[in-house]
Amino acid sequence: MYARKIVSYMKELKGAGVPDQQASIHAEKLAEFMENNLATKEDLKNTEQRLDAKIGGVEHRLDGKIENVRTELSARIGSVESKLDWLIRLIGVVAFMFAAINFFHLYFPVK
Repeated sequence: MYARKIVSYMKELKGAGVPDQQASIHAEKLAEFMENNLATKEDLKNTEQRLDAKIGGVEHRLDGKIENVRTELSARIGSVESKLDWLIRLIGVVAFMFAAINFFHLYFPVK
C-alpha cells in the first residue's frame, strides 16, 4: 500500500548520504509501522459504515421509546382532563346548590 512512498523515502535517505543498508532497514521498519498502526481510507470507510449502522439502530430504538412516552403521556393527560371535567361539573353543581339555597332563603325566609 505504501510501497511507492517507501521507495521514494528510501531514495531520499540515500540522496542525503544514508548508507544503502541503513536506508533500506529504516524504510522497511517505517513501512511495517505504517501497515500495523495507521488507518487506511478503507479502514475509515468501514468504521464509518459500522457506526452509521449502530447509530441507525439507536435512532430506531429511541423513536420507539419516544412514541411509547408520547402514548403514555396522552393517556395520562386524557385521565387528568377527565378528572378536571368531573371536578368542574361538581363545582358547578355545588355553586347551583348554594344559589338555590340563597334564592329560597331570600324569597322564602324561615320565620
